[in-house]
Amino acid sequence: MSEPTERPSPAAVDHEPRWATFDAVWYVATYGDAMEDPAEDPALFYQRRGVLIGHAPNPFFDERGYLAQYADVAEAVAHAFFESGFQHYREVGFPSRAPHWLFSEHTYIANNRDLGQHVFQADGFVNGYDHYLSRGDLDFRSGSLFFDPQLFRDQSRLAEQPLAADRGCFEQFVSSTGPLSDVRTSLYFDPDWYLRTYPDVSEAIRTGAVRCALHHYLTNDTPLAFNPGPLFDETLYAQRNPDIAAIVDQGGYRNGFDHFLRYGCFELRSGTDAFDLRAYAARPDVAHALASGQARDAFAHKSASLLRASPPSPELAAAIPAQYETLIQRRATSLVPLVVRSPLSFGNANEARVAVVVVARNGFGQTLATLTRLREACTEPLELIVVDRGSRDETRHLEHFVHGARILRLSHDVGLAEGFNAALAVVRAPVCLWIEPGMEPLFGLIDAVTDVFAGDSAVGAVAGRVLQPDGRVAEAGVLIARDAGLHRLGAGSSASAPEVGYSRRVGCATAGALAVRTRALRDIGGLAREFSDFAHLSADLCLRLAGTGSHCVYTPDMLLGAPTFLPPEASDPDDGRLRLRAAHLSRLRFLPSGPATGLRGAYRERSTLVLVPRLPRQVVYGNARRLCAIVTELASRGPVTVLSAEPAGVDLMVLRRALPSNVEILHDRGLDALAPLLRARTGVYDHVWVLSPELLARAVPALREAASALPTGGLVLDAPALGTPRVTVGTLTPGEGAFNAALRQEFHAAWFAQALVAATPGEALELTSAGLGTTRVVGVPVAARTDVPSWAERRNIVCAGVFNNPPSLELSGLEWLLRRVLPEVFAALPDDTRLIVTGPAEYYISFAALVADPRVVYRADEPDLDTLYDRARVFVSPATFTTEVAAEALSAAAAGVPVVTTAQAASQLALGPEAGFLPAGDADAALFAHQIVSAYTHEGFWTELSMAGRRTIPRLHGSAVFRQSVQAALRASTAATLDVESA
Repeated sequence: MSEPTERPSPAAVDHEPRWATFDAVWYVATYGDAMEDPAEDPALFYQRRGVLIGHAPNPFFDERGYLAQYADVAEAVAHAFFESGFQHYREVGFPSRAPHWLFSEHTYIANNRDLGQHVFQADGFVNGYDHYLSRGDLDFRSGSLFFDPQLFRDQSRLAEQPLAADRGCFEQFVSSTGPLSDVRTSLYFDPDWYLRTYPDVSEAIRTGAVRCALHHYLTNDTPLAFNPGPLFDETLYAQRNPDIAAIVDQGGYRNGFDHFLRYGCFELRSGTDAFDLRAYAARPDVAHALASGQARDAFAHKSASLLRASPPSPELAAAIPAQYETLIQRRATSLVPLVVRSPLSFGNANEARVAVVVVARNGFGQTLATLTRLREACTEPLELIVVDRGSRDETRHLEHFVHGARILRLSHDVGLAEGFNAALAVVRAPVCLWIEPGMEPLFGLIDAVTDVFAGDSAVGAVAGRVLQPDGRVAEAGVLIARDAGLHRLGAGSSASAPEVGYSRRVGCATAGALAVRTRALRDIGGLAREFSDFAHLSADLCLRLAGTGSHCVYTPDMLLGAPTFLPPEASDPDDGRLRLRAAHLSRLRFLPSGPATGLRGAYRERSTLVLVPRLPRQVVYGNARRLCAIVTELASRGPVTVLSAEPAGVDLMVLRRALPSNVEILHDRGLDALAPLLRARTGVYDHVWVLSPELLARAVPALREAASALPTGGLVLDAPALGTPRVTVGTLTPGEGAFNAALRQEFHAAWFAQALVAATPGEALELTSAGLGTTRVVGVPVAARTDVPSWAERRNIVCAGVFNNPPSLELSGLEWLLRRVLPEVFAALPDDTRLIVTGPAEYYISFAALVADPRVVYRADEPDLDTLYDRARVFVSPATFTTEVAAEALSAAAAGVPVVTTAQAASQLALGPEAGFLPAGDADAALFAHQIVSAYTHEGFWTELSMAGRRTIPRLHGSAVFRQSVQAALRASTAATLDVESA
């Protein structure tokens, strides 16, 4: 057994850190004018004189900046406890102090979360700066937000100052005294703008007072007087955020921009009138870049876009529709010589999941363009059938350009319906995809079609998202109106608009592509000869399918491009509308009288509106996992709309992958859009699910304003975490009058809801006891595990959760664990024991300050929690209360990992040793450590807890229980009173 390992000093490692060396060449180049005797040894001069006048021994240490930043060090040097700041850093300050204005230990680890003291110690480095100068700089890592090595390299090339490939970017920048000093190094600082705005800085550079514009900005004595660039104004930021300005005045931050970089940019506080940071972050492209890690924050994304932007050419005019269409036609023509040399091949039709039918008459270029795009979009075998209705152009020779297709030659033009029916007679695949010549199928179309059919046997036809030549939506499904008008939904909207990004029932498709089950198509006799155009043939087909109990579904993943611009309503050649009305009068009578303003208004389905404070950035941990589970369950009964009260940058692709396809995500609207949304979709939603009592209080005015659009009942108030027990801990006792009064105040808008839901049994009991009515529990579904590793096959301790910004109880619990509990645990366990901390944290939380022991490993995003649990011997949950649902602890227990937690958290969950949970008091570090060590070291005790967790947790929190709890909450919300029998 051992104590936590101390940080090694420079003298204790087998190499001398680069920051600890003396660089004679650099020293002479930098301080040569101060040396009276040029022949004197620079090292001796530094020791004799340079130390006393503030010289640095190398470019990696800033002597004057170090003393200016740390007043205690300056005082110690003044009193001769240290001869210089460099001596202090070398002997005492190296574990945590910043040696240079472009490097911080905390920032280095925060920017590179695969690093930490466990890595530095294992590889023999003194500290993070030692690692950075030896390896990290060459690996394009960074220890400062003001130094981006890739940006610096790119900008140096533009400045015709190329960098050496065998030296790190940071080393070359800090060592340079020439033009490289003027090259931009960060998205957060614009040196050209800075020098233009503050001309006196150029004089300071010329005299040697500062190295460059960035050096001046980061080290000047009046930081509030200088802005870093055109996108941030110190004065404006202080005026908008007086609370932050007060902290800056007290020395809490260097300036407003310091706060902005740490917190403000993530809180979407704008520092300029030039652009709205919150609105910018809500843009889909920006949100995706932020959530996927392509940009640290919205401010950086904006800076990068301005840096990349080039002024538009005056010759470039806005393209008109005819120009788009001409370009598409020319592209189709250009394909001919390519396909002559290398014909298209569609594989073995016997292996095809889908038959593609193209009915053509002349238009060879359009037909070839469609087939080429089809082959590009799908490489699997397809049953391709091309019907030639008496063409007189190159279509007659199509077999020379296409291999593996069945070409049906008709002697004359028999019409579109007869031509398609001829193909239908020979189709073998279970799905028939009808595509008009000229349409351009895009990637994933075949999989999208087959997935929809496989997921619901009641689906008879599938319509796709069709884009106009300019990239905007031509059609996202079609509404068939009572007068037989065909209205293209989503026409003219952005392809990324939320309204066209989810699956739903529609009337038909009119823009040139429709997938149908082959058997259903044959059962109704194929296409009707009464109609001559694709749109009305499709509408008639889908109405006849509806008569058999099947329906048409729109999926945005079936993506196609149209060769021409289409009007919002389908054209009506040959009186197609009158014929459609005559053929389906009885069914049309029950359809809307006109185009619906909402995309669901036409087809009545049980739909749910879910209001969330803000969308989650991840879907694996805590409340985000619970939210996804609830929305998924609600989507099993019909479409769901999720409306975020706060527009924020999230990766919609992550959310869409985690949620069913019939979930609409309104990420960019905000709560102001609630009333207009409900009015536009009157009668659409039969339930509203609101997450958090605070959000319900904010939403009540809009809900009352649009009350006629909603049913009388059906509103569920869901409280993932109660605020009162957390903010009153230690001051109020649960169950007593003052506590219940505070709880009722927190839920002062609960009267508006018809059902109340909590995430844990303990909190449900508190709400019921406070007089808020019967409260149901909707937890989080946990999968059962059968075959799990034994005690001997496991090692290490795991702590998983969501570590948000202070005052997060999860984060404070982790700090308590690391500082108060872990030393006792590590003293009692084998030296190779590790604590693995995993889970999302806000970017600005520095685990460098928390995780000082090399035996603590932080993983920001563990891709496979099940494997992690299978390898762990003990799970710890140290928070007294949790603001996030205990999904990780429940999953760990279900996987056979004993969970050591606080007594209060165990009480919240109503779980104990019989469920694999081991309560360990509240804020009792010795007891908590004892319970961890006992569960870790005693095989029999561990096995008993492991079996209890695997047996009990799936029974209490399995998928079936979760499904029943959600359905019970919905039923209760439509009952006459809250006091109905609890499910």
